[in-house]
Amino acid sequence: MSRKNSSILIQLRTEHAPLNKHLYRIKKSESPLCHSCGQYEESVQHFIMDCPAYTNTRRQMNQKGGPQTRDFHKLLSESKLLPHLFQFLSNTNCLRRVFGKITPPVLKEK
Repeated sequence: MSRKNSSILIQLRTEHAPLNKHLYRIKKSESPLCHSCGQYEESVQHFIMDCPAYTNTRRQMNQKGGPQTRDFHKLLSESKLLPHLFQFLSNTNCLRRVFGKITPPVLKEK
């Protein structure tokens, strides 16, 4: 996995991703609310699993990655699911401002 993708993954796992909940906590955002739906705090879980603004993109991830992509903890930890997670991140463009273009990792065959 690339250094950039490793950094993104660590930030997602530790809730230090550049999303409004974290940015508000460190006084870099005026509100913790989601910039896409405005209804809930923009946490990592909300962004990936719940935000109505990304329903179609999430549905694509679930169809390609299978039922395990619906499990937040597995999605962030199982290597076989990471390409689907990173494709979701790429498709939403939500983190592009900070990380630029996100390229999903390619799994190595054993």
